[in-house]
Amino acid sequence: MAEENTDIEASASSHSTMPEPREPVIDMSDPTAVYSSIGVKADSSGTLDASTGFAWGSNQLLVESKGGAESLSLTYANMSQGSGFYGEASGNSAQRSASIGYVTTLMLSEKLKIYPVIMAGYINDEIMDRVTGIATAGFYTRYNLGSGFHLGLDPCFTFGQDGYQVNTFDAFVGYQHKTHRLRLGVNEDRESSLQYNMAFI
Repeated sequence: MAEENTDIEASASSHSTMPEPREPVIDMSDPTAVYSSIGVKADSSGTLDASTGFAWGSNQLLVESKGGAESLSLTYANMSQGSGFYGEASGNSAQRSASIGYVTTLMLSEKLKIYPVIMAGYINDEIMDRVTGIATAGFYTRYNLGSGFHLGLDPCFTFGQDGYQVNTFDAFVGYQHKTHRLRLGVNEDRESSLQYNMAFI
């Protein structure tokens, strides 16, 4: 019996010194990551916007204000293992739009990833009383610099009926510490922006 007690004590001591499991860390720069969040964004034109995300399982619902709260955007996504489908709807009193899309992950190296995305939808111009069908292709690029820093480039090319065409890009540098992320970017109009997000795992 004495030997059995010694074994039990040794086993208990071994278990007590085992490190506690670490909480998973979300890569907040990954457009296919699913997590709840809150965020705020300010840009060089003087506008201030806010966002909040709700995640459950492989689903996410993101609510964002845009253009200084002139319009509201809703995005629903269902993601699994770096790929998935999503739908977007946004609008204000002058224009509304909606689209559905698919995004996946291409890992080119340990540090470099590309996320190709395709979308199809429409734009409803309330003033002109015109609906335009559109299709978009994009290539979200992420490069991990290490120590929480990363670079991103998001070009998108949109084509539609009656010669409609819009090309956009967003280049940025980001920094993530645990569940907090800062993002400094510039768009095709040379407008800069600073964004802060906090994730809830």
